[in-house]
Amino acid sequence: MLRRTVVTLLGTLLLVGVSAGSASAHEIFKAGVEGIQVGGQFIAGIPGGAPWDVAFGFTTVKSNGQLKAKVEGLVLTTPIIPADPVFPVTGVCGSLVCQKTVAGDPTNEQVAVTGSFPLSPVAGDTMINEVIALPAGVCVAPIVLLRVSEVDAGFLAASCAGGATPAGCVATGISVSIGGCVGPWIAASGL
Repeated sequence: MLRRTVVTLLGTLLLVGVSAGSASAHEIFKAGVEGIQVGGQFIAGIPGGAPWDVAFGFTTVKSNGQLKAKVEGLVLTTPIIPADPVFPVTGVCGSLVCQKTVAGDPTNEQVAVTGSFPLSPVAGDTMINEVIALPAGVCVAPIVLLRVSEVDAGFLAASCAGGATPAGCVATGISVSIGGCVGPWIAASGL
């Protein structure tokens, strides 16, 4: 509860905005990471996945566009196969979302994405570290979404589709890209 309170307070403080600064890179955003609590939630038109838990995590963005995310224990709240601790997501990416105002209506918009970074399919640990292009001006109420970018090939097999039971899905350890940073978000910071 204390961690969520701190994250909420940090998110409130961040409403003042994020903007690109001077030539020396300094931290302009830092927040804890929380897993999606209710599956299917949309942020900036991006759908959320099933509920996920996070043991520990934070993201930072520097004025030079360096986005870092360190996450430990990012795992599905309810495993697909209860007896198997391997999770289907093997890669994640980061999406920076900023709030924009259109005709007095605040809307959220994805403004930059990272490439794919490995996610341990058992421990749920990852580290994202990439320079992204920050938007011109101010990024109001920034949110960094962690999104699915790679999955285990076994979970894409035909035996897993068409109403087959999850027991028919087998973890192969072979990662398959789902086409960049286009998967659902499973964790976020700055909310």
